[in-house]
Amino acid sequence: MSSYRFTTALVTVGLAAGVTGTVALARPAEAGQRTAVTAGALPTAGSKAWGWTAAIQHSTSSRDDQGRLVLISPAGASNPVGEVSDDAMLDDVSYDGRRIITSRWIGTSVEKPLRRVAIWDAATRKATFVTLAIENTDRISIVSNGFLVRDKATQRVQLRSFTGALLTTYAAVSGTHDGPIATPGGGHFMESRGEGVVIRDSATGAVTRTVSAPTGWEGCAPLGGWDASSFVMTCFKPVDDNRADDRPFRVGFTSSVPTTPVTTSAGSWYGAWPTSAPLIGMPARMGDGRAAKVVNGSPVTVRTTAAVTGAVGDKAYLMGSRASTGLSAIDVVNLTTGATSRLTTGLYSDAQTIDQVG
Repeated sequence: MSSYRFTTALVTVGLAAGVTGTVALARPAEAGQRTAVTAGALPTAGSKAWGWTAAIQHSTSSRDDQGRLVLISPAGASNPVGEVSDDAMLDDVSYDGRRIITSRWIGTSVEKPLRRVAIWDAATRKATFVTLAIENTDRISIVSNGFLVRDKATQRVQLRSFTGALLTTYAAVSGTHDGPIATPGGGHFMESRGEGVVIRDSATGAVTRTVSAPTGWEGCAPLGGWDASSFVMTCFKPVDDNRADDRPFRVGFTSSVPTTPVTTSAGSWYGAWPTSAPLIGMPARMGDGRAAKVVNGSPVTVRTTAAVTGAVGDKAYLMGSRASTGLSAIDVVNLTTGATSRLTTGLYSDAQTIDQVG
């Protein structure tokens, strides 16, 4: 296990119902000091920082004890935010790039681990640490006044401030098995419900729309935003040889926008982006999966062994696997011309590019 390098006091908060919050004053031990790096300009607070990328960078390998959270500009300038452990995950980044959440599993119990969450302020380059004492937590999603996290044990979504304080616990929605996924800007969030998806108001938790699975499909789960009026969900249906036919669908926040498939061809797609030719891809971790654009309803491979971190306009941001280090480089591919450029020199274990998918 890598050493802890954080110096801020740890706050332990019970997320499951009936758990009392406590404060742990122990300060994890530090590793060696690193050369100071001067931070560059950040996106304007409250802006839509499309094309900026939050990433976890390493020096030599994914286990080098040199993890660093950075915020990369569309021009490739890398702004250091803070040091992270080798096993840290990048959960979400705010629309303006000023807040970034990372987390890691801690504790000795496999069945009931704790999730240590770091809420980073990119401007001050400091983090607030919160430990969620819970059987298992699901996605963490940033909204305008904090972040959302769901307790799998109770199926209830909580809104927490950027200090980790509990602000609201929303009523559970029956059948939930994925989410919450916040819309761009954070005004609403989506959760799975049975075979469909519910859209909820981030301020009140009220359900504003329930979307049923398209005819013949099931197991729908939200992926993220599409534009100001719609989002994307993926649904599946079993096929004869025990495989699943997965497909992304564009769905309106209101019934005025019809539900339409992003692609008519099968595939295990876990992301979809509204580029000029829609882009679809596999999970953006460690460079696994592939990226493809939709031409005449069918996916055409853009890059194999690459994962999409985001897409803006006609540019796709991709992580390409480097098996020797267990890390990835981040490239920018022009989906119109096919030209590829390196976003910035470095090795990364996780990345998320800010775009209108949210």
